[in-house]
Amino acid sequence: MFQKFQKSYINLFCNRKILVLFFLITTAYSALSQDIIYKNNGEKIKAKISTITPDEIVYKIFDYPDGPEIRLLKELVFRIEYANGTTEIVNHDESVLSRYSTAEDLRYKGELDAIVNYKGYKPSGTGTFVATLLGGPAFGLVIAIPATLSKPKIKNLNFPDTKLFEKYEYRNGYQRRAYKIKAKRIWVNFFVGTAIFSSIYYLATRE
Repeated sequence: MFQKFQKSYINLFCNRKILVLFFLITTAYSALSQDIIYKNNGEKIKAKISTITPDEIVYKIFDYPDGPEIRLLKELVFRIEYANGTTEIVNHDESVLSRYSTAEDLRYKGELDAIVNYKGYKPSGTGTFVATLLGGPAFGLVIAIPATLSKPKIKNLNFPDTKLFEKYEYRNGYQRRAYKIKAKRIWVNFFVGTAIFSSIYYLATRE
């Protein structure tokens, strides 16, 4: 049985059923992903963005996909975190950026900067995905659990401002958000790898 599975696994990209499976998994994953809109006043909106024009952002509330489309002026938006993990700073107005002065504001800015600048999760996330895809969920957990328990190292944080990072509130917000980003990426990759591995194993071993 294992030899049969191994042979089928090597030839998986030649199997149209597998290609269809990959398409369905990707589609399902995209459907569960959400965009996040951060307004200038600190409000956070979980959305599915359909269109962005020079003046407006058109979206639906993520929890109400059958609801009406909402139009939001871009001048009211600070930044957008897209479902694919990329971030766009929409409003570069200094009056918006300079309002971070109190401890709470500094912590919030630290979190925003981490979302934009922290990319140190990639080795752990990729390693977890590859280990799970090639070795199965058990092997993936061997990589995922220690990686999740390990906080991001200072040298991998990629913070944009050294002076700001010296402030405890900013540093605390940045590091906490970086840790959450890292953990999220690791486990998303683990579950995607598990889904693909399990599906391949099922199709390869069924009679």
